[in-house]
Amino acid sequence: MFCCVGLPATKSSWESTLKGWYLLAKEAEPSLRFQVTEIACADQDLLVVVPWVLDNVISGSPILFEPFVESARFAAAHRNHHSRYVRQTALSTEILDRPAD
Repeated sequence: MFCCVGLPATKSSWESTLKGWYLLAKEAEPSLRFQVTEIACADQDLLVVVPWVLDNVISGSPILFEPFVESARFAAAHRNHHSRYVRQTALSTEILDRPAD
């Protein structure tokens, strides 16, 4: 379960997407719906994930945990490496780094 908040870029700022991740989610490997290619990432782009739970497990108020912060470019490269070489699947492991011409 994710909650995404996009913050638009201005001429003097950077663009950011904050992701919340429910710690009791059923995903074995959370994708975070992070689909950005590493060639589109600037040096200052970050991936920020804020893990959270509800104080009564299935209801109540959210409790936030320490955010995970990583370079978006590194995260995209790691995701691509995992998809190509680590993940075991019968499906294609091809990664499209750019749109087809």
